Amino acid sequence: MNSVCIVGGGPAGMMLARAGVQVTVLEKHKDFFRDFRGDTIHPSTLELLKGRTAEIDSFDKLKLLTIQVNHLQQWAMPGLLCIGDAAHAMSPVGGIGINIALQDAVATANILTDGLLASTTTVHDLAQVQHYRQAAVRNTQQFQIAAHYMLSKAVLGNPEALKPPVVLRVLTRIPGFQRMVGRFIGMGLQPQHIGTECSIPVGTS
Repeated sequence: MNSVCIVGGGPAGMMLARAGVQVTVLEKHKDFFRDFRGDTIHPSTLELLKGRTAEIDSFDKLKLLTIQVNHLQQWAMPGLLCIGDAAHAMSPVGGIGINIALQDAVATANILTDGLLASTTTVHDLAQVQHYRQAAVRNTQQFQIAAHYMLSKAVLGNPEALKPPVVLRVLTRIPGFQRMVGRFIGMGLQPQHIGTECSIPVGTS
């Protein structure tokens, strides 16, 4: 049986382990749910700040989050598969990034479990995760880029009181639009279910 090492991917590791795959999960904390729930300040950072907070006397000394929306051209190579943020950086818009990462994890478990249990997994099998997931990921990223454009135009291009863009105000009056957006943000373009079979034609790209 193959042994799998997963770095920073607790949910994926749990699903594979439950299916019987030997898994080693490397996380910052033994209880990975601490990171999963947004624990973003590393202990070493807190140690560095001890007794030095008075030095932060201006917002100019604070680092703003650099937002990127990008993706790897190739998620897999022999012995390695990147999913979630390791494969594609998502914008904070809509809070969709965590949904995409979890969907990647579920799809990975569904696609690879049988091969891992039989010790027959190849790099081609790893690449199937990208073939299956990348269209949904990239289309979601395009949505985020469009949202960035609309928001920046509304905020930066208008010195008056902030109002929703005209396009957004028109769309929200369409029956069912808000429900559709809620479903998109909550479930994504490619909802995943643990244990379902992913129908992926061999050799597709």
